[in-house]
Amino acid sequence: MSVDGVASSASLLAALRGEMARQGERVGGAHRKTVSPTPEEKQGFRHDKNRLRAEIREIVRNATLSDEDAMRSVRRRIVRAMLLWEFGTDLREHPEWQPMLESITRTLESSAQHRVAFEALVRQFR
Repeated sequence: MSVDGVASSASLLAALRGEMARQGERVGGAHRKTVSPTPEEKQGFRHDKNRLRAEIREIVRNATLSDEDAMRSVRRRIVRAMLLWEFGTDLREHPEWQPMLESITRTLESSAQHRVAFEALVRQFR
């Protein structure tokens, strides 16, 4: 599924990547936040594609394609799963987490091309 038209969300993700990288480099005594990887991340599960596929399959398993409210919920859950898979669970602590999640989801919902691609993705994972 392509997200070429998601320029503002893409730039937000790029900025978030940079911020998370800088966060690990900061030095500031008591204000320094060290982010240690979870045991799963240490074992390489964070970017385990099979694990992400299994999670997406579980999300779409009972999705009704004709129910727009259900698809909206599924879309949000998949975007959330993909972001956490890519950036790790610490992303939820970032102040822009909720607005970013909402922005990406709204952008995908507003494009007919993305809705069609998303429905194809859901069918593929069933």
